[in-house]
Amino acid sequence: MTTKGFHFRSTDWTVITVDLQNISQDMEVNHMEPNSEYFVVGDTAYTPLEVEVAPMTIKGKITSLMLLARCMHPPFYLAEGQVLAQAIPVPAEVLADGKSPEVYWAEVVGENKPSLACNLACVSDRLNLEGVLDSGADVTVIPESMWPSHWELQPVAGKLQGIGGTTMAKISKNSAN
Repeated sequence: MTTKGFHFRSTDWTVITVDLQNISQDMEVNHMEPNSEYFVVGDTAYTPLEVEVAPMTIKGKITSLMLLARCMHPPFYLAEGQVLAQAIPVPAEVLADGKSPEVYWAEVVGENKPSLACNLACVSDRLNLEGVLDSGADVTVIPESMWPSHWELQPVAGKLQGIGGTTMAKISKNSAN
């Protein structure tokens, strides 16, 4: 995304107008759908080192665009046509297994073990747990004593082995497809 010329006189955040006439083919205004969504960030290859662009998301068919930017060492003149930001298309839905969207998170592992609070839902019932993460596991193990008795379980091939011994593995009937 290129800008119209602008003179930074302070370190304050400032609204910068983007020239949509020189927009890339990936984000061409005529090809944008009403539900198109983009993540806009500074372009590390072209944005001058003196300029910082606030990240933002934009959605829909865009007829005009303004960015929030600041200069860390003013005065600085941003020449017309200078590439200042890039718009990264955000997929409307990422299908991991062809059936449902998936959500992944990253967690900082602290000194007190890698634990995480988790909320599970089945229809209108909710279960709130806090457990220790196993970063090498493909599944989450929840003690059967903490599992609501009216949430049906079914056996699966395999056993779980741990400090408490060995037990037959089970899976929620609602998650097996």
